[in-house]
Amino acid sequence: MNYKAAGGTNQDRLIISSADIEHDRHLVEQSFEYDLLLTEEDMKKRFGKYSWGQDED
Repeated sequence: MNYKAAGGTNQDRLIISSADIEHDRHLVEQSFEYDLLLTEEDMKKRFGKYSWGQDED
């Protein structure tokens, strides 16, 4: 991925090539092949240290 100045301003915009998009699409589609869905309880166990599920009533 490349960053390119946007018209001389202080803002930058991300330039993404079609190859980058295709690569990302492949990674997402591949992740669904394994069907590794986690329950809410699994998410709490794995990511609780990052505050997952701590905002519940």
